[in-house]
This record gives sequence, structure tokens and C-alpha cells, in this order.
Amino acid sequence: MIIPENVKTSSVQDCLGKSSELLIKLSKDFDIKDYPVDAPLKKKEYIKSTLEYDPFRIFVGEDYGGYGGDIKESLSLLSLASYHSLQLTLVYGINWALFIQPLQKYGTDIAKEEILNKVSYEKKIGGLMITEPDYGSDALNMKTNFSKVENGYHIEGQKHWGGLSGIADYWVLTCRENKGEGKLSRDIGFFINDNNATEQRIKTTQYYNTGGLEIITYGLNQLDIIVPEHYRFTNPMTGIKMMLDCLHRSRIQFSGMGMGYMKRLLEEAINHCEERKVGNKKLIEYDKVKERLVTIQSAFTINSAMCHYASKTTQLEKDLSGLGLEANCVKSLLTDLMQESAQSLVQLKGGNGYNKDNIAGRAIMDSRPFQIFEGSNDILYIQIGEAIIKKMQKGKFDNFRALMSDIYPYMNFEPCIELLNQVKIPEKADQQKVHSLGEIFASIFSLDLLGSLSSAGYNQDLIMQANLFIVKRIKGLITKIRCVLTPELLQDFSLDSDWTKMSD
Repeated sequence: MIIPENVKTSSVQDCLGKSSELLIKLSKDFDIKDYPVDAPLKKKEYIKSTLEYDPFRIFVGEDYGGYGGDIKESLSLLSLASYHSLQLTLVYGINWALFIQPLQKYGTDIAKEEILNKVSYEKKIGGLMITEPDYGSDALNMKTNFSKVENGYHIEGQKHWGGLSGIADYWVLTCRENKGEGKLSRDIGFFINDNNATEQRIKTTQYYNTGGLEIITYGLNQLDIIVPEHYRFTNPMTGIKMMLDCLHRSRIQFSGMGMGYMKRLLEEAINHCEERKVGNKKLIEYDKVKERLVTIQSAFTINSAMCHYASKTTQLEKDLSGLGLEANCVKSLLTDLMQESAQSLVQLKGGNGYNKDNIAGRAIMDSRPFQIFEGSNDILYIQIGEAIIKKMQKGKFDNFRALMSDIYPYMNFEPCIELLNQVKIPEKADQQKVHSLGEIFASIFSLDLLGSLSSAGYNQDLIMQANLFIVKRIKGLITKIRCVLTPELLQDFSLDSDWTKMSD
């Protein structure tokens, strides 16, 4: 490892401090209109301008020029970025969870030594390509494939919706082995490529004009590349387990991307409502306004509990492939709360909230995709609900409260315990109610995280507020499960549905 002489920061705190000062300056001058969809290199230039003090060293181990890759410090960097820009924190999150961490855990020593030093000192950025045009959430049926050739591996296929398409220096790639005669292996292989090398360059043939997150390039990518043999990831576990380990770690670490964003929304909302007067009263004196402020404040506390959990859970040496239930709970509930908080802030700010130059207007557009990528929340909630039904059947539990008492024996929040008796377990085929069951369990899981944060000494008033917020949420979801009034879809809705033809 060779450390350049012009290293600009000497410690994590020094790096965070200088990066914060830089982001404050850059955020004042940033104008999304200056970065059209057909200007990917200009977006790359802006992203690299935020890396002046090599913040990605916080993500990287000391053996490769970094500060050690400590989880709490890495979450702090994501939080710092998200306070100023949800778009920017996603760039950082992609690089940490979907590029640096997989490479550091599964890459060969040669690849790590070569690439991570460049990440630390040369501002190199990377991403992950999994999704394909015909196989979005159905990732295990991907058609991108690899074959062994004399000087490495030949990879060909299509990928899309890879964040930083066309501008990343490196990509972590997933594909299946070509067995010949059109047959592909069931398992998945992981590779990395150097997009600056001619024979490894991935062509982005189309850039997507996204609504929100405009600074991040997304597009359709064509792969017909040859990567060296040492660019294949190695590990005794299967490729599918490697993918689950990476995705579950990433979903739990979403908490870092939400944290600074939640704090910023809360500060903006409280300041606005203290300054704004309507009818000779400050906005903050109205009960409905307080209800919306409590929504944002509770989300802030729940997000804090998720960060506390992530800091104890997502170390690289741990195998998270079996932590799907927990990861899905964090990702789905957190991103729902991010969007709900943005909606509340816009409502509080009124017309000003619709200005794209305002934090509120940007927050709605930029937080919405978080509910979709790395697993649509609808799918994740259904997976959670199905997992709970399976646990009940396997453990022969006759009611929901008994199962929750088995999973969380130390739960002592009485309002929630009483509600558990009212949860009616739906049939597995009833997706709507299974979805609601998934939402209920995600909320109960967050109560457990709040309990852990409370024991660590966190503000008890904020904990109680968040607990009551969650119980109120669970109560509403129980009503949805118990409701027998379910409207049915009419696919042919054209019959007698033109109101202009109705008689007076």
C-alpha cells in the first residue's frame, strides 16, 4: 500500500468535518437544472467534487488506505451526506454497501489491493448491476451469463437501473454460468470490472429520465466484456447466499441514508412552524400541525433505533444471508416513513413546499424511489407476512400474541401487548391482508429496536413518543386485516361508466 503525500485528512472526524464544510458550500451552488439526463459526465464531475477530502476512506479497511470501515463511522458519513442531499447520500450508499463492502468481503487479494487504494486516494466510484429489463424483482432468473475463456471470463447480457450507469469506474456484476446449449447454472457468479479498461467497458446505450434522484445516472447497459480471472469473487458459500448477504446488509444500512434526511426534515418543519403565523397564532400551536410534527419526530427516533441496530449487526465478518426478515423490516418501514415525513413537511409548508428548490419539494421526489429499489416495499411486506405465517405453522402457535411473546420475550410496552390479541392471521392466499400483517410485524420489530435504544440511554421522552406512534400505526393496520369489506377489481370498466351519458 502506497499512501500519497498529499493526503488531505488525518482522521475520521477530520474527514467528516471538512466534508461537511464542503457539502454546505456545494449545496448552496447546486442546481439540478444544470445536470440534464444527457450530461452523465457532468454529473460524474459534480459527484467527484464532493470527494475532495476522500470520504470513502471511512468505508475502506486500513490495509487498503482507509480509516478502517467502522460501521458507526460509515453510517455517520451517510447521515452527513443525507442531511444536505438525499441524492448524494444514495451515491455514497451505493458505493459503500453495493461496491466497497462486497469487494472487501469477497474480492481476491489482488483485486482489493488494486482497486480499494484507488477508491481511497483517487476518488474512484463504483456500483452494482443486478436488475435486467425482463427480470426486475425476479433476479434469480437473470440471463446475463459468463463463460471461462483463456484470459479470464467473458460476460454478456443486459442490465438496467444500475445507479451510476455510464459514470462508475468499477462495477460489481451478477451473472449465471453458461453451461452450453442455452442452459445457465442455477447459482449466481459475482465479478468486478474496471470500466476504464477497453475490453471491460460496459456500454450504456440509453439514459433514463428519472423523476427524482436526477444527479444519479440510470440507464440500459450492454455487457460484452472480458474480465481477468482475479476479478471473480470467491467464497465457500453459494452465489445466491453472497447476494442475500450483500442485499440484507445494504437494506439494514439504509438507516444511515435516512438519518440525516430525517433530521433535516424535522429541523425544517419545526423552524417553519415556529416562524409562520396563521390567524394570529403560530402554526406550531395548532393540534393538526403538532400531529404532523410528531409524525416526523417519531420517524427520526425510529430511524435512530435502526442506525443503532445497524451499527451492532452489519459488520463485514458477519453472514447476513439469513437475516432477510430483519432487513426487510428496516428497509420497508424506514422508506415508508421517509416518504410520509416528506408529505407532512410539504403539507406544513403549503405552496412553498412544491418548489423544487425547496427541501420539501425535493424530499418527496427523491425519497419515493427508496420505496421501490432494492426490493419494492409491497413485495417485502408480503414476504414478511408470509414468513410470520410460516413461523406460526412451524412452531404450532395458535395466536399471534404467543408467537410475538416467543420472539420478543422482553417486550413490556403494555399498549402494544394488548393489541396483539386482536391480530387475526390471514390466509396466505390473501395478499392484501398478508401485506398488512407484514406491516404490523415491521412495526413490532421497530418497537424492539426502540427498546434497545432506550436501554442505551436515548432520550426517554422521544422513545415514548415513538412507541405511541407505532402502536397507533399497528392499530390502524389491525383494522385493515379485520375488515371484511374488500372491493373487487372490474377489469372491463367501460360498461355504463361514462357519466356524460347518464340521464338527469
